[in-house]
Amino acid sequence: RGKKFSNLLEIGYGSGIFLPTLAGCAKKVTALDIHPETEAVGNLLEYYHLQDRVQLVSGDIMKMPFPDNMFDCCVIVSTLENIENSGQAVSEIARMVKPGGDIIISFPVENGITDMLFRIAGEDPRKIHPSNHRYILDYLKKNFTITRIVHFPSFVPLNFSLYVSLHCKNDVLKKL
Repeated sequence: RGKKFSNLLEIGYGSGIFLPTLAGCAKKVTALDIHPETEAVGNLLEYYHLQDRVQLVSGDIMKMPFPDNMFDCCVIVSTLENIENSGQAVSEIARMVKPGGDIIISFPVENGITDMLFRIAGEDPRKIHPSNHRYILDYLKKNFTITRIVHFPSFVPLNFSLYVSLHCKNDVLKKL
């Protein structure tokens, strides 16, 4: 809310849909994804006149091509659940974000309802989401201080919701 970051990293930028919004939140945005659609997303950035403020990088979340403590914020939406060893990815995020930096992260919740929705869509939920929300939350708690959890719908317990978003701080003491 009104906070302007110096150097923001988005992991798993996908179609680039969030990049115009994120560019308004930071002086510089670096977007990392492993997919081959960099040119198409680059065209989106040109359309919004953001090619000078947003850098697209092809790379793997498990071994990001950036020095330690480079970013003061990291945004990662619907990515960690797709990675078999998301704990390693969380450790890599902790390496990239400066001590005291912000991490905004969102992912689906695994339960009978979400499993059914993925099966209706013709997907095996364990194949497309090898990491579940409990596993991801465990690694987030080990690496960061979670300052806020929001889940949808909010009137049910977290484990029965559909989606969860968190704000975390990269805690210096957890790195020791």
